Amino acid sequence: MWEGIDWNWYRRLGDTDGSHLYWHWSPNYGWAMNFPIEGYNECMITYLLATASPTHPIPASCYYSGWASGWYENGASYYGYRQWVGWFESPMFYTHYTNLGFDPRGKSDNYCNYFDNSRNMSLIDREYCIDNPKGFAGYSDLVWGLTASYNPWGYGAQAPGDADNGTIAPTAALSAMPFTPDESIATLKHFYHTYGGDGLWGPFGFVDAFNLSENWFAQGDVAIDQGPIIVMIENYRTQLCWNLFMANPEIWSMLDSIGWAVKAGNGLNYEYYHGTWDSLPDFDSLTPETEGTVCNFNIDNRDRDDYFAFRFSGYIEIPENGWYRFCTTSDDGSKLYIDDTLVVDNDGLHGMVEECAYIELTAGKHPITVTYFEKDGEEDLIVSYSGPGVFSGQVPSNVLFRCNLGGDFSEDCNVDMDDLMILAANWLSDYSFVDFTEMAADWMK
Repeated sequence: MWEGIDWNWYRRLGDTDGSHLYWHWSPNYGWAMNFPIEGYNECMITYLLATASPTHPIPASCYYSGWASGWYENGASYYGYRQWVGWFESPMFYTHYTNLGFDPRGKSDNYCNYFDNSRNMSLIDREYCIDNPKGFAGYSDLVWGLTASYNPWGYGAQAPGDADNGTIAPTAALSAMPFTPDESIATLKHFYHTYGGDGLWGPFGFVDAFNLSENWFAQGDVAIDQGPIIVMIENYRTQLCWNLFMANPEIWSMLDSIGWAVKAGNGLNYEYYHGTWDSLPDFDSLTPETEGTVCNFNIDNRDRDDYFAFRFSGYIEIPENGWYRFCTTSDDGSKLYIDDTLVVDNDGLHGMVEECAYIELTAGKHPITVTYFEKDGEEDLIVSYSGPGVFSGQVPSNVLFRCNLGGDFSEDCNVDMDDLMILAANWLSDYSFVDFTEMAADWMK
């Protein structure tokens, strides 16, 4: 069925710019609903499958120009947990359906690691129910999980905030088990032992939902809620469904074409600073507030919207020898260095301004540093490039690396037995020359 779908037909080529997939075609009304599929919600899998199609693939560029366009990025923290994409008032099924088969562990696009984002969205939902701002009966650290389900008044997509009506659906917390195993298992046991005899447990497991404020239990089950419970429990236990789905080689080719980072060493190191400046400061003279790693040139890991700065450092992998154009688009100032050479100077107080410059590079990994500061007003940073062998656009996460160690064949920023096994496995094959001096020096660190 997957191979038989003409995914490009759903781009409405000729009627639109082709960047989006569209829902809801009708033989009677055509595209009258005019509903483009954009995130963040449960529909990420649609773009992944459409891009991976061996017969009718859509361009990889549709992922960012279509799916991840509009109001996609978040970056705020709720109850102490950062949510990189999606909105606070999100039903939990947003984190379930794509991840029934797609294994999000260790995988990042230009915005976030989706395992981490799904885990945090689950914990935010739980903390919201503990906080219980509307005072519904039963909410606690063991009674949580707001998502689409039946409720005492019909059917709705329950979520933190305005859409919270006191209805808890077991599928929400239980299908989060790979992301929050301790919390989900404790809730499963509590549901069964505390409310199972009151009507929450039926012939097919937990009924669809319950609302203790209304003394209401659903009279039946909903397949799209029961299914994720079973699949995600198995993904927690054995990763069975994840392993079967990810065994398809088209999935890995798709991730590479979009620019997803799948190696442990992908990403950048960052330093985050507080201060008030009219131009970029001397970072070497400052003490960072926090340090860490990030999947891309992303300023979400901040605790304020004004008077801050970032320094990102790592390596960028260049595919071919040639001239490359690099750009920073920022509000306020930014600079970009490659091989310790200033390439783009976009410093100063200004709105969203793009500055670009060219540099000749050889194939391989090159040190890259981007500095950025924000005084007040709006804040944003985009780093893009173009050149031989690369798509023009934002620098993808899969060409960024936190380190460049000799002998680190697995590219996980560690030189260890995994690398020795790779070396041994390739010893008799067509393997590139190994600098044993550099490799030995890294092993001795």
